[in-house]
Amino acid sequence: MKKHFIGVMVLALSVLTGCGGSGNGANSFGSTSTQTSTNALIAPSSQTTSVLQTAPGQAALQAFFSASQKYTLNANDRAGNSYTLDLVYNPVAASDAFNGHSDTAAVTSSEVFSMNGHAIIEDVSRSYYASADFTPLGVLDEASGQYQVNQGVALPATLTVGQQGSMGTYTLYHDSSEAFVDATGSISYRVDTYSATQLSLCVTNQLNAEPSNLAGMVNRVEDSCYLISQSGAVTLHSVSIIFADSGMFAFQ
Repeated sequence: MKKHFIGVMVLALSVLTGCGGSGNGANSFGSTSTQTSTNALIAPSSQTTSVLQTAPGQAALQAFFSASQKYTLNANDRAGNSYTLDLVYNPVAASDAFNGHSDTAAVTSSEVFSMNGHAIIEDVSRSYYASADFTPLGVLDEASGQYQVNQGVALPATLTVGQQGSMGTYTLYHDSSEAFVDATGSISYRVDTYSATQLSLCVTNQLNAEPSNLAGMVNRVEDSCYLISQSGAVTLHSVSIIFADSGMFAFQ
């Protein structure tokens, strides 16, 4: 079984930085597509008479990742299989330099992907951010050695429903020598309505695998959605992953 880095997150989550990792969708765990739609996870504005329109952005996410977080998300497929995604995020007390940046913050992400109660994929990565404004700098996959360098853009200070924009692009190298490129990608965000007390921030990571990449990667799109209150309290709500060769997993 090939290792497959599920990632996100990071804000996923190496989410804000995007997610690296090796493997391919079908050959790694041979699943069918899950049937939960990401759109169904976000409450449409028509279901509420009054919805929150603005909330803190950059500071809220920085505070979220400055504290330890643990989430278990679930999904199912037509065949009756159940999937679990266990995510643990821990801030690094004293972050080291990354790709020439010395003033960094870092978050260690641990992901375990299970099918029918059996863990089949595990990974640990470290995501780096600029200390001042939490701009994504990159990711080091501690298991595979893959090394991602971001040309990041910070999340806005204030989020408003209907807002969307870029959080930059990245290059995923096979290792820190930066000699071989496994993939390139882009990160974007969008802000949607959710309820009277929270809005939805979704961070999308579009990964484009190089045809000759050394890790057996395939194209994929990862969507990590957070709920943010007016005071800036953040909760991870859902993670969806669409693989070019094996369909969609939607965890909530």
